Amino acid sequence: MKTIEQKLIERIRSGNEALIDQLYEDYRGPFVQWLCQHFKASEHEAADIFQDALIVFYSNVTSGK
Repeated sequence: MKTIEQKLIERIRSGNEALIDQLYEDYRGPFVQWLCQHFKASEHEAADIFQDALIVFYSNVTSGK
């Protein structure tokens, strides 16, 4: 049985770019809030960090890492 994470990765690898958009929308706010609270980052810095992390995640998934 495949885990939810495995299914998401398969969908991304198959070219489902809408899923990346959905992940961005779902997790950006909570991540930015958490980073600002715990690491005293500005909202702008936190948003940049989230976007960079999502780009690295997408790159790693699509390259098979």
